[in-house]
Amino acid sequence: MLDYRILTFLSVAKNMSFTKAAEELNITQPAVSQHIKYIEDFYNTKLFLFNGKKMSLTKEGQILLNASTTMLHDSIHLKDTLGLIKREEKKISFGVTLTVGEYVIPYKLKKLAMRANDICIRVDNTNSLLEEINNGNVDFALVEGYFEKREYDYITYDEDKYVAVANKEMEVNSIEELLNETIILREVGSGTRAIFENILASHNMNIDDFKGKIEINNIQAIKKMVAQGMGISFMYKRAVEKEIKEKKLFEIEIKNFNLSYNFTFVWRKNSIYANYYKGIYELIK
Repeated sequence: MLDYRILTFLSVAKNMSFTKAAEELNITQPAVSQHIKYIEDFYNTKLFLFNGKKMSLTKEGQILLNASTTMLHDSIHLKDTLGLIKREEKKISFGVTLTVGEYVIPYKLKKLAMRANDICIRVDNTNSLLEEINNGNVDFALVEGYFEKREYDYITYDEDKYVAVANKEMEVNSIEELLNETIILREVGSGTRAIFENILASHNMNIDDFKGKIEINNIQAIKKMVAQGMGISFMYKRAVEKEIKEKKLFEIEIKNFNLSYNFTFVWRKNSIYANYYKGIYELIK
């Protein structure tokens, strides 16, 4: 069971406000201050810096935030596990990104289903899934794109080629030659989009350099719009293999553009359930 003063610290760190934390926890602001002072006295360190009304975490505060977030996650997992033992049930809750959820994980669940009678899979973008791990709503996640390595332990799960697609055959010498196209892409927070933005940044470009932009959080919709000639897109190759084979979509040939990226199995750093998560990884790899 997590100390209630740590819950206060987590709320203050999230809101960067004693007042908002008090409202969220339904306690008084002096009580919030007392809780933070108790923790600072206990660890003999300052947790927050103040520049006028602006708050920020100290280095020590950031370390405590990472550790406390893991403790919150593990505390929720432990409570759920104890309840399931009493009911003789086994539950596994995890998250996957849209690409993984549609093109990878459905073919990997048979062994997992033999281990648990209650499997909950949440499909969302990478940023949202990492937040769901932090909040204890999912135990682990299979994500794409970038994440803070200092906050999570992880194992590379799979690798796939990252490609550009259009509704016709195209061959260009560089990404710059595609800027006169409309780009169709996922929403902010998606791992697929984060990868694309980093590729553009490495070429001193950004999304706004394209002639037009369409954002939508649905892979199937993106493929249909590209097939209709509404624009081009970048995504993992396994997401478009069927359409390329059927010649509904075509991989754009870009000179010297041959990139592969990982799908990654992640959980909170230093979790007491690390070996359990590694066991799940072995089941679904």
